[in-house]
Amino acid sequence: MKKLIKIIALQDGFMENSEEQFCTENKEYEIIDQSKKEFCFLDDSNEVHWWDFDDCPGFKLIYEDEYKYETNNIKKKSIIYKHTKTGNLYSLLFEAKETDNATPVVVYQALYGGNQIWVRSAYEFYGFNENMEQRFENIEIERL
Repeated sequence: MKKLIKIIALQDGFMENSEEQFCTENKEYEIIDQSKKEFCFLDDSNEVHWWDFDDCPGFKLIYEDEYKYETNNIKKKSIIYKHTKTGNLYSLLFEAKETDNATPVVVYQALYGGNQIWVRSAYEFYGFNENMEQRFENIEIERL
């Protein structure tokens, strides 16, 4: 069984027959436990919610093998990434933390045009776009 480690809410979620909100759109929630049919997470009020795997179109499920970074231990497979929307290639130069709040960031360089250098939060770089597709795909390049 694949280990589910996070979910991302695709929309605001409200308790059935209530105006009480339990999750916020585009927010990540840590998985506390899972069985073959269900998983549980802490909601915005720190209450436990069990959710059926068969009934979760409102969530993007992130499994352990798909997870690209951790706040204290950023991981990567190789240094070449392809932007899934444009197909452009980039070289990952550094993984760092922002000075104000220690947010993980990625410094990367375009492998086309003027070879511009960019900075993006690790959450965005390793995360998903508005269509819930991975923003950058790690690719293997054969060395000559």
